[in-house]
Amino acid sequence: MEIPLHPEVVATMAAGREFRDIIAGAQRDIDNARIPIESPEGDITITFGGNGAIADSTFSDDVLDKYRGDELSEMLTVMCELGYEKVGQHIDEAAAVALSSWQSGSGA
Repeated sequence: MEIPLHPEVVATMAAGREFRDIIAGAQRDIDNARIPIESPEGDITITFGGNGAIADSTFSDDVLDKYRGDELSEMLTVMCELGYEKVGQHIDEAAAVALSSWQSGSGA
């Protein structure tokens, strides 16, 4: 014979499943994010994934002629710093949306 769960236990378990689903949705949003960072003249684009890794990059054919040595490395460094900042902002926003959804629902 199976003993039925107390209604509060059932409600807590349902709230836990809802929270898990909300967090999974936020994680999918982060995983699927693609954040492009373009150079001032538009001849370089670096696209970051939601995990902060570089997912793609494009360079114009004449980029090595336009930017020499230190100038190119400095631009790429600045673009990467901006990309990491934007990824962090995206993660913060996804977490805030998930938390807001949780708080406005039956959760907290």
